[in-house]
Amino acid sequence: MIRAEVQKGLEGEGNKQAILDEKVDPTKPGSLPTIAIYDAGFSFEKTGIGEAMGVTREQTQDEFSGDGIKSSFKLTNIAVRPLIAVEVPPNNKLTEISEYTFDYLKNEITFRTPPPKIQKGKNNIFVTYSLAKSAGEVKGIRVKVHCNFDIWAKTSAQCDKLALSVVRSMLFAEDSLSAKGIHLTPLGGTTISDGDGGKIKDLHARRLNYRVETDMSFVEKVPRIETIEISKSKV
Repeated sequence: MIRAEVQKGLEGEGNKQAILDEKVDPTKPGSLPTIAIYDAGFSFEKTGIGEAMGVTREQTQDEFSGDGIKSSFKLTNIAVRPLIAVEVPPNNKLTEISEYTFDYLKNEITFRTPPPKIQKGKNNIFVTYSLAKSAGEVKGIRVKVHCNFDIWAKTSAQCDKLALSVVRSMLFAEDSLSAKGIHLTPLGGTTISDGDGGKIKDLHARRLNYRVETDMSFVEKVPRIETIEISKSKV
């Protein structure tokens, strides 16, 4: 994704050069100019108190058609307690216990008064609930990747021009990356010398350092409680 943003920014300025995903070998630089984008290490940390980020649940809705006689309806999927909303007709929310009950073992809703009959092909019973199979505890970490942008060129002027183009591309990409949960922080830059290994005679190179941060979440499925048994201890 970072590479795509750089490519887009450079093409917008009329620059055309190879973009690599690995560090350039100074003894075999290949075609120039070129830009190498690669990570130089990463770290991560827990997010949230006790690293927990809450519980995630997928919602769904079942629709039924009343006939004035039938009072019990079985849901399509296994529901998590409690039901989110029961409406008869739409926008008229009913109250559990006084107007309906729900058997979580049978996955069946029963109305105190049978829902009225409605025109054939129409639905007047709407039950919104969370899916048991999708319920889970969410844990999260924040990943921090140290990313290098190495710019290689035949002349110092060309190298500096591309380095500034990369910086410009990243500045204008901040909003779109942030919307995707990716945060970019510039850490500085340096000139690549022969101290980085290899021969760089007649080559010019700059290295830009960035920190890329994003949050990752993991879901642990929560098993559905079918029954609760209480046994009386013997004294």
